[in-house]
Amino acid sequence: MAVTPEKTKYPGVTYIEVVRPTGGTERSYYVTYREASTGKLKNVSVGRQFRDAMTPARAAAIRGELIEGKRMTKKDMRTEEAARPTIERLWQFYADANKHKSSIQIDRYRVKHFESLFSRTPQEISTAEVDALRKRL
Repeated sequence: MAVTPEKTKYPGVTYIEVVRPTGGTERSYYVTYREASTGKLKNVSVGRQFRDAMTPARAAAIRGELIEGKRMTKKDMRTEEAARPTIERLWQFYADANKHKSSIQIDRYRVKHFESLFSRTPQEISTAEVDALRKRL
């Protein structure tokens, strides 16, 4: 059964009624806009009424930011985050490429000292932090 979006008084802003996990329903707001770089018409979710405290006015403001290129969609943010070269991802790439090495177990033991830096990119790590880690080791 297809759900038909309901229009709001704001252009390009629609909503559908969705079932909440705790029971009852809430509105899930969507905005439609034309992407400036490609000219493609996009329809993206911007949030839910209660979970995200979304209103038609806030959705319209988000639509304006999307049109102007001042905001990224949630999907674009997830894609960008997935491409971010964190220490953890670099380590995983190394471990996968060198799983045949006999010394990989030693490397796995050694990398535990760096776990506090795993969520960061190499550019985000300061010289002082590297010096502190070196002294601790």
